[in-house]
Amino acid sequence: MKYILSTIALTLFMATSTGLFGQHKGMTISTRIVGKLEPGVAGAVIGSHGAHLLVAGGADFPDGPPWKGGAKAYHDRVRVFEKNGDRLVENPASAALPEKVAYAASCSTPQGVFYAGGENGAGIRDKVYLLRWDDSSASIAIDTLPPLPVPLTNASAAFCDRRVYIAGGESPKGPSDQCWTIDLGDLEGGWSPLPPLPKPVSHAVLTAIEREYAIVLHLLGGRCKKPDGISELYDSVYELSPSEGRWVNRPALPYPISAGTGIALGTKGALLFGGDRGGTFTKVEKLLTSIATSTVEAEKQRLINEKNELQAGHPGFDRKVIFYDFTSGKSKTIGKLTQDAPVTTTVVAWEDAFYIPSGEIRAGVRTPAILRIDLAKKGG
Repeated sequence: MKYILSTIALTLFMATSTGLFGQHKGMTISTRIVGKLEPGVAGAVIGSHGAHLLVAGGADFPDGPPWKGGAKAYHDRVRVFEKNGDRLVENPASAALPEKVAYAASCSTPQGVFYAGGENGAGIRDKVYLLRWDDSSASIAIDTLPPLPVPLTNASAAFCDRRVYIAGGESPKGPSDQCWTIDLGDLEGGWSPLPPLPKPVSHAVLTAIEREYAIVLHLLGGRCKKPDGISELYDSVYELSPSEGRWVNRPALPYPISAGTGIALGTKGALLFGGDRGGTFTKVEKLLTSIATSTVEAEKQRLINEKNELQAGHPGFDRKVIFYDFTSGKSKTIGKLTQDAPVTTTVVAWEDAFYIPSGEIRAGVRTPAILRIDLAKKGG
């Protein structure tokens, strides 16, 4: 399939981004719920295409939390939202993904919502698709794109200047340190490898910007599950510049963050919304490791009870909004979400605001809320 990227669509896409992301200094942040996704899911395919916000697939626990025996369910439904005043309403158009999937790498492009990999009951996937809203038929169209070189879940994706970039993730062999790119204007060229990441990482934020006529990537935070079953959470920031031909270490974030969501703020820096700072997550992983190695039944049950109590009492995730300056490497907290901060979801820059649909707000708990986040200059 020969795929030609529309110059007009690309121009409008870039113009919208520039207008929305023009400044960060002296800004205030407001958060409100503008729509609902029932039931809430984590790891959905999320992005915007024209006047529509698309949310597809994802996973939840419909029969109860996992520590009470609830099984994870994967979904294939495509949900379409449109603006109605200051609210988002669901379009009745019905569609289904080619297969159930969650935790795919997804991003918005001028031609539709791109998504790659993910997982379902059959394991980690390598399939790649583009979801489009077709105005002529008032329905969702789905294009099949070249598959990933390797199956990946919990990888990170970003789009810039016709290309989609994929970094990290988890493969059937474990956490990945690979980075790939594909030109949406030349799909026959397939996937091309980029320099490998300094270390394997999943659940990170990837941004792609154009600087001095070259594409520059930034990878922020994330985590990596070690062979002992305990994940290391990262505060690291890496930059890949074509002129360098390698990833270089940049000043770190104020603290480790994984599974949060983030987006480039123009070419100046990145906005990071919330994320998991470890806490309960690390304690649960350590307890799971102890449970797996315990040979005394009474002790194993005590550890299971302790783990279940930790998960049931999860306090929620960090609500801070951080601006990371790509030039100076300095981080600044510029506000806080006033609603529960979701993780394992995707932030979308859509027209005049940011939107974060659904996601996980506590261990095993999904929110149906679609958040709208507005940035405004202080003092009006």
